[in-house]
Amino acid sequence: MRILIVEDSDELARLMQMMLHHMNLDSEYVCTGHGALDYIAAQPPDLMILDLALPEMTGWQVLEQTEQLLGSIPFPVIVLTAQKDPTNRLIGRLHYPDPVVRYLFKPFKINALSAAVSEVLNLAQSP
Repeated sequence: MRILIVEDSDELARLMQMMLHHMNLDSEYVCTGHGALDYIAAQPPDLMILDLALPEMTGWQVLEQTEQLLGSIPFPVIVLTAQKDPTNRLIGRLHYPDPVVRYLFKPFKINALSAAVSEVLNLAQSP
């Protein structure tokens, strides 16, 4: 399983990478939306953990451009956001109901992310 972390906080991204490593999962991280699109174009991940507040473009723009690039978003997405505004969930439900499978609000406990990753990957492997 390859997991792409898209997070502009180096410290948080490395913490997530360590957590995933302890779960025996491979991960890469990029800190910009353009970096995410380059990674996805070369090799789509099995799961993406996506911050909505990125430099240069939003997480929603990353998903929009991924859809344009690949024709769909063929992997689940866990969205990270510090904004508790319900608008973000509404955008996700209206525009990306299939790929966006979980929302985590910052700050979050690392075990909440671990549980979300486990649940999402188990769902993805179910028949």
